[in-house]
Amino acid sequence: MAYDAQSITKDPRFQRLCRQRQSLRLALVAFLVALYLAFALISLYAPAWFSASIGGGSVVAIGIPVAYAIIVASILLSAFYVHWANTRFAALEHKIKESLKKELGR
Repeated sequence: MAYDAQSITKDPRFQRLCRQRQSLRLALVAFLVALYLAFALISLYAPAWFSASIGGGSVVAIGIPVAYAIIVASILLSAFYVHWANTRFAALEHKIKESLKKELGR
């Protein structure tokens, strides 16, 4: 079913949906950039901290689990966004489509 692009983009519900999606994306990207930047800055200015052993004679440096944690956080945040988009945003998109069908008489 074809919709008029202008009627969709001018719809206040669609504009609100776009703002919500953009806000969530920006928040998640800012969080990940902060994590990566913190990791890089600590590696640059306090390398001894990441090269310290986890403890108890372990040969594993603290930096390795921290790096893994950042990778896992990236994956989890991506999964969170996909879940959020498929539940909340998709439901809003469906409501907008249904109301436009009624308004446009389709």
